[in-house]
Amino acid sequence: MKILFVAPRFHTNQYPIVETLINHKHEVSFFAQYIGASEDHSLVEPKVFGYNLLFKFINILKKNLQRNGQDQYKFERNYGFPSIIKYYKAIKKFSPDIVIVRDRTLFSLLTFSICKSLKINTILYQQVPKYSSNKTEGTNTMYDKFRKTIYKSVVPKTMVTPINGKSENNRFTSKSIYYLPFIMKVDRRVKQKSFFRNNQINILSIGKFIPRKRHMLLIKVIEELKELYNIKLTIIGEVSTDSHKSEYKKAVQYIDENNLNEIVEIKTNLEYTDVQNEYLLNDLFILPSINEQLGVSILEAMANKLPVICSDSAGAKDYIDQGSNGYVFKSDDSNDLKDKIISIIGEKSILKKMGENSLELVETRYSPERYHSDLMELIDKEFNISMLNKDILKNG
Repeated sequence: MKILFVAPRFHTNQYPIVETLINHKHEVSFFAQYIGASEDHSLVEPKVFGYNLLFKFINILKKNLQRNGQDQYKFERNYGFPSIIKYYKAIKKFSPDIVIVRDRTLFSLLTFSICKSLKINTILYQQVPKYSSNKTEGTNTMYDKFRKTIYKSVVPKTMVTPINGKSENNRFTSKSIYYLPFIMKVDRRVKQKSFFRNNQINILSIGKFIPRKRHMLLIKVIEELKELYNIKLTIIGEVSTDSHKSEYKKAVQYIDENNLNEIVEIKTNLEYTDVQNEYLLNDLFILPSINEQLGVSILEAMANKLPVICSDSAGAKDYIDQGSNGYVFKSDDSNDLKDKIISIIGEKSILKKMGENSLELVETRYSPERYHSDLMELIDKEFNISMLNKDILKNG
């Protein structure tokens, strides 16, 4: 089967999915707007389309009027679009059976429109909960009504999401929304993983340097715990924009001023493979971010036999079995985060057991084989396309 992924960039959370599909003899291609940091193109080299001349002109005007790196990034992601003719020809040439498109941006709307004209099946991919508290959401302004009309005519009903979100308060969903969790391949070296390197409890956190990642919250909690435990915190993050640099400087300054250099280390802009190696060197993973759509780092940590902690506003909380392989703490609550950390590191035997539980969850719930099976079942159900049908068409 020919499968095309379309997204702003080839995020590392898509790597295990692409690898799984290729291993099952599918032909996979990836269309993107730009190349991001820490990408791995060893499996698939994404075809980058960039932006057309009209958008480049609009973008220059906006940069001159508003100098805000984070806003600029969002503007390019939401409204950037490539050369329409060039993009149309590329999709037509690849002629995919299925196109999986990330989010509802101008780039994705263009993709859906082209695929509709070429009679190509499409799936919307979003990192939003499958279950919500209401059947209908949003406002009813004239703009919203216009936008909904456009979406309804172009965006497919079939959607996949790696976030479940089901709870007592979140019970509404649609039959055309499918929960396909992220997957992770287990490194062979994990079986021989050793804990407590340098006779310390080694804690890892990963996230680009922006305020909502809450690096400072975690650093201050570790500062409080250093009097009770022999711990070391390693923070890995992207520093590529002015806003990243500003947040990074705050963290470095705090570490220096409070003499925390011996217990807090920051590593920036690591390659994908180097990041993966870091998991093997640590004992506990913490994602302190607020309003995090998902954060595949939680699953990467679990695949490396680490207990995990994240906030209750992170989509990754669905991947944690409370008390078994980790904990969920109240967003921005440093005391609750500290209590959850102590619950894990208080006894080393408990930490190791929770790490083993993390690995077991990955091998059972979040395996490549299970993902492939669920995706093929979805495609067959929604579009009546199966591998058997494809073979018949090729040989007939």
